[in-house]
Amino acid sequence: MSSEEQSRLEITLEDMNGKFDLLLEGHTSLENMVTDHRAETRQDKQELLSLIKTVHDSLDAKIDGVEQRLDAKIDGVRDELKEDIHAVGEKVEGHEDRIAQLEKKAA
Repeated sequence: MSSEEQSRLEITLEDMNGKFDLLLEGHTSLENMVTDHRAETRQDKQELLSLIKTVHDSLDAKIDGVEQRLDAKIDGVRDELKEDIHAVGEKVEGHEDRIAQLEKKAA
């Protein structure tokens, strides 16, 4: 190999070496970007889970409040119906007594 060919080969090898260095730098940069993206995604996931838990707890509390109010209203309606049924029962008993008296008088 002549000195000129050797010189060209050395230049070509140096050029290739520089391109490999650029390729490795690009690969390292890409790897860092992926690592950063994973960290951001992990943080976003944690924030989202925290937000979901907050909303869940809030809705749970609201449901409990609605349940308590409904229970109170149902209890109130039940008490009113008991009173109404009792009043109707007393009226029926009164009518039965009057019917019995009328039957005695008619007989």
